[in-house]
Amino acid sequence: MSGEERLSQATRRMAVLQRQLDAVHLIATELGRVTEIDGIVSRSLEVALEIVGAQAGSILLHDPTADKLVFRYVVGGGGDQLVGTAIDVGRGIAGRAFREGQTLVSDQVSLDPDHATEIEEQTKYITTNMVTVPLKTGDAK
Repeated sequence: MSGEERLSQATRRMAVLQRQLDAVHLIATELGRVTEIDGIVSRSLEVALEIVGAQAGSILLHDPTADKLVFRYVVGGGGDQLVGTAIDVGRGIAGRAFREGQTLVSDQVSLDPDHATEIEEQTKYITTNMVTVPLKTGDAK
């Protein structure tokens, strides 16, 4: 890799990091304005989507009794019809992120072997790329 290519790659990475810092700053600002947890989480999702220029996003919460990930907050895409929909923790990119506890970036989800198409079929919204981040409570659950 040439020096120019390394510089270009480093510049792109810095731009991503700057967007992430901007998102954290905006979310922190919004958290100061909202007092109820649902409002905080919902607004945080909206701000994160605005920062990265995404059309849709969701937050899934783990239901330990059923061992499923449940759509709790949804913006765009499948919208309200997804809220309450559960998926097995062993399925999909979100399931993998949950199981591994790692952030996953999928530039072309259709090529990812873990991509589960059931949600797309249900919502008629085609996902092209994803950033999947496992959220953990203070006790690392």
